[in-house]
Amino acid sequence: MPGIIKKPGTTNTTKDSQEKISLDDGRKLSSGEIELCKKLFGNAIDYRFVRIHKGKLIPGIQSDQVSMTPWGELHMPNENYMDDFSKIDEKRKNYLHHFMHEMAHVWQFQRRSTYSRGTVVLCGSVLSVATGVANLLESIGQALPEAVGEPIENLAGSVDPYTYKDTPPTDFFSYNMESQAEILADYFMSSIMGHQNYVGKHSNRRIRSQFFYENTLQNFFVEIEKFNTKNRDLKKQWNLE
Repeated sequence: MPGIIKKPGTTNTTKDSQEKISLDDGRKLSSGEIELCKKLFGNAIDYRFVRIHKGKLIPGIQSDQVSMTPWGELHMPNENYMDDFSKIDEKRKNYLHHFMHEMAHVWQFQRRSTYSRGTVVLCGSVLSVATGVANLLESIGQALPEAVGEPIENLAGSVDPYTYKDTPPTDFFSYNMESQAEILADYFMSSIMGHQNYVGKHSNRRIRSQFFYENTLQNFFVEIEKFNTKNRDLKKQWNLE
């Protein structure tokens, strides 16, 4: 269920809990993190409303490697969290990829209307189940001899919502939420940050040409460019107090 956001500084949790949580619950984005995000999302995110929480949203269910970003806020287990993702050295660049993937979910949530943003949370929940099945299949495949395990690993890639293919149609908005986020994070790392052919997911480990990104992300860029001369303002967009 999507939370109700009242003003920058409060957290996007449920209405009842929102009144009990202090303004410092979760940290704001650093100025460096905002500048990084603007390289990809420009002004299409209202950065005032973004919070990063250190720790799991659902202890006991959320694994140590999985971050969750419902309601436009990042909940990162200790293994994924950093105090400032703009200060990452070469050895930890996978953290930056992970951060941009989660910020793509923030953008997905914020672009929705007041009444449809709950569908983002619902779709994310369904895709999480598919991810769990894919991870299980991949683990089984890796534990078996190659001749038997490889087909199972390929099946895992087919089930995994993070896996994206470069066969038509390649319109960005035809991909599911996780594939969208992975495409954007891969594009950010390889084309903006200069880590050529970088991909964050094993099932996506194949070289994609610059043409793939330019073609696939064309409609994404059109939407982002709408905010070149203005900032996204969630107060106005969602009629917040």
